[in-house]
Amino acid sequence: MKPHELNRMFHALTPTPEREKALLEELLQNDTRRETAVKNWKRMAVCVAAAALLTACTVGAAAVTSFFNTKKTEITEQSVGFFSVSAEIAYVPLDSLSDEIKAQEGQGLEDNPFSNKTYFDSWERVEEFVGLDLMNNPVLDAAAEEIPYSALDTQFFDSRYVVMHDSNLRAINVHGGYQTGDVGIRVDYDIFTDRSLEVEDERVRGTYLWYDHSEEKRNGVEIEEETYTAPNGLETVIVKENHTNDGRKSDCTATVSLNGIRATIVTCSPNSVEEARKIMIKVLNGFTP
Repeated sequence: MKPHELNRMFHALTPTPEREKALLEELLQNDTRRETAVKNWKRMAVCVAAAALLTACTVGAAAVTSFFNTKKTEITEQSVGFFSVSAEIAYVPLDSLSDEIKAQEGQGLEDNPFSNKTYFDSWERVEEFVGLDLMNNPVLDAAAEEIPYSALDTQFFDSRYVVMHDSNLRAINVHGGYQTGDVGIRVDYDIFTDRSLEVEDERVRGTYLWYDHSEEKRNGVEIEEETYTAPNGLETVIVKENHTNDGRKSDCTATVSLNGIRATIVTCSPNSVEEARKIMIKVLNGFTP
């Protein structure tokens, strides 16, 4: 509710001089009635103020609370075996991030966004460290509880959750490792700050992510692309790699844009690409506001 609308509401509640005089005479008739009337008047004013405040807060909340914004992530073949993934990128102002992550400036290598690593034991602590609400996904929450990280079939880092960045804080990567049943799940968030705009290379700025499916890597690998739209409105392309004769796990990869933050999900199955796809669909459907 706008201030002038709120003022108009209170103005409408103000009694006329004649009504004001009648109310005063009534209040003076006896102490009991005076006390009751005063209480009623105050109660009415408080209720109106509360209602107006609630309306204003509700409108404000609706303005700032938004579902994750998605833009169809396109995969186009640039050359033999290479695919560029383009997604909507939001360059986060560095000043808006937490003091903890800003204190990391100068640590790591200038041109390596993975050179400095900080490990965490919960996703909540990751978001607190970075200063962003990155993900709400009950499917991944359940996967984290299903199998302890120490028991995962494949471990990439020393902990399930890790935050990595370069020394200039141009790019911040958040990694999460999960598993449900036989299927491993990797989630990587690529956060690009406004300092990324200082460089010319679009890959460094996050405009493109490259998938390498070159011929030497396709030996015994069947690759298929699938456009998928989740019930929550998220759109992406799922790249399915079916390893037919080399004993490696089959996997699915999808890159999405969540509030302008690029997120890449990979599901790996030792059994079949269909199983990897099934879990991928569950993860994509699981993202909530």
